[in-house]
Amino acid sequence: MEKYRKTEILQIVEEEGVEFIRLQFTDMFGTLKNVAVPVSCLEKAMDDRCTIDLASLNGFAKEEETELYLKPDFSTFTILPWRPQNGKVARFLCDVCTEDGREYELSPRLILKRALEKAEKQGYTLEVNPECELKWQSVRLQSVTVFMPHLCRNHGRM
Repeated sequence: MEKYRKTEILQIVEEEGVEFIRLQFTDMFGTLKNVAVPVSCLEKAMDDRCTIDLASLNGFAKEEETELYLKPDFSTFTILPWRPQNGKVARFLCDVCTEDGREYELSPRLILKRALEKAEKQGYTLEVNPECELKWQSVRLQSVTVFMPHLCRNHGRM
C-alpha cells in the first residue's frame, strides 16, 4: 500500500526543506543500518539505484562481494521529528534487492514479509513494530547528577 507517490514525496521534500535522506535497512541480527544521501540524490534513490555491498553487512557471507540495491518503500517515508528545523532529515525503510530487482532471499525484511503472509493464510493477523530499548546512564557534572537516556541494543542489560 503506497502512502505517497514519488511526485508527492519530491514535493514534500522541497516544501519542508529536507536536505538528507536516510535509506534504512537491517542486517541479519536486526541491527538498523542506513545510508544517508543528500536530497540531490533523492530521485536516484527512489529509482532503486543506491547500492550496498553484501560483505559489509553483519551476518551475511563475507567472501561474497555482491552488490545489492536499496529499494525504498514509499509508504514508510517520514521526516524525522527530532532533527533540526533547518536541514531536515527524512527516511525510508528499504528492501534489499539484487541487480535484477528481486528481493534478496536472506533479507530480514523479506523473511518477515513471508512470515506475515503465511500467518495471514492461516487466519492470523500479526502486528509487528520495532522496540527501542532504553537504558539510563548516570553522568556527574560539577557535583550535579544527570540521568541521560541512551538507546541500547542489548535489550536492557546494563
